[in-house]
Amino acid sequence: MSESNKQTIGNSNQHGFTLIELIVTIAIISIIAGIAWPAFEGQLLKQKRKDAVAGLMIVNQALQKCRSDNGSYANTNNCVTNAEFEADPAKAAKTSPDGRYTIAVTITGGGSGFDITATKNQANDSECTALTLDHLGRKGHTGTASDANRCWGE
Repeated sequence: MSESNKQTIGNSNQHGFTLIELIVTIAIISIIAGIAWPAFEGQLLKQKRKDAVAGLMIVNQALQKCRSDNGSYANTNNCVTNAEFEADPAKAAKTSPDGRYTIAVTITGGGSGFDITATKNQANDSECTALTLDHLGRKGHTGTASDANRCWGE
């Protein structure tokens, strides 16, 4: 066999992918993405809800400390205003640490109790639009979630 014949027979190396291989690869990636994306979005929502929980806990601690100092929750507005979410105390009584939730305090029972509510600033979480905490430590929520524990990340 001559040298030129060997070159022609041996030069059958393919370069690149066939159309079928590309379609199969894209289909596999699409299936994986279709499964992974909802789980990823769920984790993002959980992380955002942790911001509400952090805000509620900071205000709760400030109210408990103020009650220890004053004997009731009746005059605790200054305590909540001065709670330190960030370096800006003026922002503290209004938003959660990352600013995703608005925090509101309602004093109940003539100063013997309170309700704290963290309301979502953006409307992309219909399951847990607001999280609540009272002076007895009872956790609640508003939204379509069937259980407050889902909203609280428990």
